[in-house]
Amino acid sequence: MPCQSWTSRRPRVRLKNSGAERTTIHKAHWANFYCVRSEFQIPAFKRRNDPEAYFRWERKVESIFANCILLEEKKVQLVQANFSNAARIWWTELGRSRRRYEKRPISSWEKMKKIMRRQFVPSSYHNTFFGKFFTLQQGSQSVMEYHKEFLYLMDMANIKRSPEVLKDRFLFGLREELADEVQRYRYTTMDNLVKLAIDWEQVQQMIARHNKRNSSTPIFHSSSKLEMEEFVEYAVEGVVDSLVNYGGINMDEKEERQIAHFG
Repeated sequence: MPCQSWTSRRPRVRLKNSGAERTTIHKAHWANFYCVRSEFQIPAFKRRNDPEAYFRWERKVESIFANCILLEEKKVQLVQANFSNAARIWWTELGRSRRRYEKRPISSWEKMKKIMRRQFVPSSYHNTFFGKFFTLQQGSQSVMEYHKEFLYLMDMANIKRSPEVLKDRFLFGLREELADEVQRYRYTTMDNLVKLAIDWEQVQQMIARHNKRNSSTPIFHSSSKLEMEEFVEYAVEGVVDSLVNYGGINMDEKEERQIAHFG
């Protein structure tokens, strides 16, 4: 069932001669949703025991919804309208069962997705990603690439852990020299931690480029060492200020972090 675009659903308006009154030709129920592109076709879902096929289908649906603003109920309607016969029978039986036990109808895509994963993805499939998640290391990846893979494996393994456990796991997988710098700071959320790691990675990359440009200068030359300390101090100042503005540390801690780094 195609998802109509915002422009195609927008009410057409005709001005009368006075210019003050407007006659609406088309009712404005388009406000329920709009899409970025003109048409989207939700892919058909066929009930079968193939986790890979299920996740390919789910990712296609997610990419469609990412380009639409839809009510959650509308998402559920669009998806179930494209079920094949076997999937439609399962969905109908599920609805009857929920009514029988006086459960609320499924009214959001997230809830629908959770139930479908439980039905069509065996636990053994999640287990293959579970091990990969808990052995994941940053290696040669950038922090952003590492974070993307971290989220992907966490989703595929159906990981349900506290924020503290997830932050510790993310920190453990960072490159050692980066983790050593990051853990000097207090971070309250995963977003804080990821942003701090990205900032410190950029500092280390700047330092590496600086060293490369000045490789001909003896490393223990007094003027070179002073220049290097000033450069690092400037870079660290930028990271600390960024973290202060982001809410990770307060102003009293700012000076302590700088002293700890250069002390």
